[in-house]
Amino acid sequence: MRDQIRRTEQAVEDAAGPGAITRVFRAPHGFRGPATWPAVRSAGYRMAGWTRGVFDSADPGPDVVAQRSARALSPGCILLLHDADGWDPDRPRLHTAAAIPDICAAARARGLELVTLDELLA
Repeated sequence: MRDQIRRTEQAVEDAAGPGAITRVFRAPHGFRGPATWPAVRSAGYRMAGWTRGVFDSADPGPDVVAQRSARALSPGCILLLHDADGWDPDRPRLHTAAAIPDICAAARARGLELVTLDELLA
């Protein structure tokens, strides 16, 4: 697992440049086996999850993703949204990206400040 983390770091750095890595780790599908915590910690990461999923992976369309997200918003919430499909890399997730402006507007309308996960955990 530690080797996989290092290879992923290298792939992100190759694609996005030095300094693009956050020190927060979300286990794929949220699965955290007994080896996950030690490997993640020894690689210098903090483990994170999400508080609400909106099931955008079912391709419900941008309006539904935005509505589900708006209902889920609360102080400190972490929405699980997908920009890709790990099972089918060629399958676009444009509906989730299209919902982002409406999700942000709903959060601001509730007086919520949008922050990165690093900022939330600080």
